Amino acid sequence: MEGPPAAVTLHLVTEATADLLDRVDEDVFDNPVDPASLRRFLANPMNLEAWVATEVGNSAARALYRATGGREDSERAVVYTYDLGTGGS
Repeated sequence: MEGPPAAVTLHLVTEATADLLDRVDEDVFDNPVDPASLRRFLANPMNLEAWVATEVGNSAARALYRATGGREDSERAVVYTYDLGTGGS
């Protein structure tokens, strides 16, 4: 049964919201989140961009990334970049 697409909520992880990563499923990341590394990452003001990659044929993921504001950079792979905290797109 097809219906409307599921809602997607994006959360910007900051020092104040880092505990969100304590509640993700085991298979979301390749390895467990290391709290010390996460704190260092979040404290570094140079971390203002994020990216995700998917297979060229994964049209569902590509549509999701476009819908959430990602820019496609497909010279060699399909990569979506998110500017975090810069106000840019």
